[in-house]
Amino acid sequence: LRHPGVNMVCQGEGDMALVELCDRMESGGDITSIQNIWVKDGEGPEAPIHRNLIRPLINDLDTLPMWDREAFDMERLLQDVGKLALIWGNEIMPTYAGRGCPYACTFCANSAWLMMYRGKGRFTRKRTVGNIIEELVYLKDRYRIKRFEFWDEMFALGTGWLEEFCDEYGSKIGLPWTAFVRAETCTIDNLKMMKRAGAQIMAMGVEAGNEEYRRKHLKKRTTDRLIIEAFDNCREV
Repeated sequence: LRHPGVNMVCQGEGDMALVELCDRMESGGDITSIQNIWVKDGEGPEAPIHRNLIRPLINDLDTLPMWDREAFDMERLLQDVGKLALIWGNEIMPTYAGRGCPYACTFCANSAWLMMYRGKGRFTRKRTVGNIIEELVYLKDRYRIKRFEFWDEMFALGTGWLEEFCDEYGSKIGLPWTAFVRAETCTIDNLKMMKRAGAQIMAMGVEAGNEEYRRKHLKKRTTDRLIIEAFDNCREV
């Protein structure tokens, strides 16, 4: 905010903050008191900064609308390899089933978000399966898609939710999909459920090959044994 080219920044999740900011700018209202938004009042290095508090987290993700993909040339992006998805390929549609991660690894922004949102609600949240499937059905009908790619920091959280998702996805969507997982969730049972539902690629972070280094410096306490077991499970399934 001390940089002359920056007037305001948004801390944390911006869904509600951005809507409120746009509404106030459109009506000519005060923009210096919006939660999550820090605003520089004036110009120069000594200009005061309004440091507003963080609002509570959105507990019910089903209340949020679908990503506005119509704002982009999705047909072109879907055809261009490497433009839209993290996995290499084309006709891969990114989406999400939830937000947040319960871990506080030092190399990840999540550790700062957990501190920022302490006391502001449950940080790790999932959309209901029905809400996700409704969006995926729409996207499958609207665009030419070969694969879905889930951008959740932790996809396989909660065996009850995962089982329901895999059942519904397998019967109503049927396309291959990719997700980001931790070794702790790569049990044989979870992997079998996800494979039956069409999962083909599990992206899993090891970060470093030295267990002591991971534990001491990265605060990632996953053991070598558990990581090796997770990869063995993936191969077996």
